[in-house]
Amino acid sequence: MLEKLRHNFSLGFSKNPNSLIVVDLSSGLKLLCVSLKDYKVKKLELLDLPQEKPESFILQSLQNFLKNISVSEKKAVLIPPNNTFIIKRLQLPALPKAELAQSIRWQIKDEAAFDNSRAAIDFQILKKLTKEDGSELLDIILAAGDSDKLTTLVNIIKQAGLSCVAVTPAASAYAAMATRYLARNDPGAIAILDLQEESSFFALYKDNHFDFYRELPVSISKFRQLLADTLITESGKVQLTDEQINKVLFEDGVPVEGSSYSDKALAGQIISLLRPGLERLSQEIKRSLLYYDSQYKSGPAQSIHICGKASKIINLDKFLSAELSLPVSSADFIGKFSADPAVSKELLEESCCDVAAAAGFSSGLNILPAEFRSEKIETLQKLSLRWLAGIAFLLLLVSFIFASGTTAVYQKRLDNSLVHLQVISQVRILKNRLDSFNNFISGLRDSDVEAGKVLKRFSNITPAELFFDELNIDCDAKTGVITGHITNILNPDAVLGKLVNAMNATAYLKDVNIASMQQAQIGAQPVSKFQVDFKLE
Repeated sequence: MLEKLRHNFSLGFSKNPNSLIVVDLSSGLKLLCVSLKDYKVKKLELLDLPQEKPESFILQSLQNFLKNISVSEKKAVLIPPNNTFIIKRLQLPALPKAELAQSIRWQIKDEAAFDNSRAAIDFQILKKLTKEDGSELLDIILAAGDSDKLTTLVNIIKQAGLSCVAVTPAASAYAAMATRYLARNDPGAIAILDLQEESSFFALYKDNHFDFYRELPVSISKFRQLLADTLITESGKVQLTDEQINKVLFEDGVPVEGSSYSDKALAGQIISLLRPGLERLSQEIKRSLLYYDSQYKSGPAQSIHICGKASKIINLDKFLSAELSLPVSSADFIGKFSADPAVSKELLEESCCDVAAAAGFSSGLNILPAEFRSEKIETLQKLSLRWLAGIAFLLLLVSFIFASGTTAVYQKRLDNSLVHLQVISQVRILKNRLDSFNNFISGLRDSDVEAGKVLKRFSNITPAELFFDELNIDCDAKTGVITGHITNILNPDAVLGKLVNAMNATAYLKDVNIASMQQAQIGAQPVSKFQVDFKLE
């Protein structure tokens, strides 16, 4: 799902196309150019697909088709052959999307006739179910495509100069049209019977989404085979030609009550030939409806609509309506399409699925292989980078203007910060000196030396250019150490000598010695660092 959301976002981020090319390979080859404004068919071609080298034929036909139309957007939707995908409805535990995709691959491993580990998968969550124990289930419908076969077909579209935006199974494509034109006030599901020359499927749609899918073992070619059997007439054995079979199906139709046949005997024989196929078709539809209602508790279908080539079989809708006791019509929403006058209604009836694919290409199940999705993501990323570069430039321009107007304010703040920093530095130095004196007083507190007198004496004898950094006194050993600095760097020896002489002259100190003296710097001021050792009397 995450891949689908990225795909839809890329479509929305770029300019929406005004028209779309539909390449339908579900039965033969059908090529359409459909306007997305009013779903008018601008160009339509139906072709028989050869058995040999079908890929070359598709490419050549698509190139010729594009030469005869004028479209500014080169976007296409592929409706793949039925043997390239499967559609399933499953109930799975509520999992994160990444784990849900892996669970789907595991569930379809026995049903997919292709490598399910590389399958192109898309799914839609129909509803959430809560079990008796409180755990949640997700009711989903999914499509899984043969990545290798689909990649081959999408590459053909790409070689023709088109960008394939979606690979949508025919049944999923019908969802948009079913909800747009067929939905009624009845809450029941809408059914579509798509009966083609070599394949058919039965699908149900409810609450604006694709709800059920089943392939049927009946096709128009099966009816042709039944009609090709020998007929026994008054004039002897008769076998219908292909032309006569076409006439029976698409001109005379299925003999039903109320229909007129010039030859009633022939009508009876034709219905006897067709009956096995017609009964098989009605039974498969009944089984599908019964399974749908019992399995998903979705209620009966409200109507059935015949699409595809079978929509032109006369009276097939009347026969099925009588057998199923349901309203059955032959693609009655075809009249909603405003088709080009050059496109006949008969051709349009066979291509209603393709118009539906154009209508719902961005909302149906999309099994476009991952490698082509990544191309679209890269395109989106490039487009996004361009937009981001423009936005970044505008932001930088605004920031520059704002910064220019506030530079003076920030400069003033910086100057104030430097002043504060210098004050803090001086406070730190003063604190260190106070700590030294406090240590000195603490050391003398328990000694027999009067601390007050010693400190007073030091205060009196210390030259103005000399500063104490630290004064340590060991009261037990009666020794002490003074470290400090002299700001008079021109004659520091004389200043320090004056202190030493004064200390020796006191009644409290003796054996005063200069331990060390060296040049140093405090802040930006050069000083002379010193250390003096002494003993207490």
